[in-house]
Amino acid sequence: MFTIESKSGVRQSRVIQRLLAAGIIFGYAINQISVIYFFLLCDYRRSFWGGYDEE
Repeated sequence: MFTIESKSGVRQSRVIQRLLAAGIIFGYAINQISVIYFFLLCDYRRSFWGGYDEE
């Protein structure tokens, strides 16, 4: 724990908090995109094999 209250320390902590928040949002977005991509890929394969089996 840093007890020094200086402008540079506060600014650095704010930057770190902002980076952490951006990283969490970025990771959540990548997770959502990967899930959507996975479902689209599974649906595409299912429709592809389904159409192939119907023929």
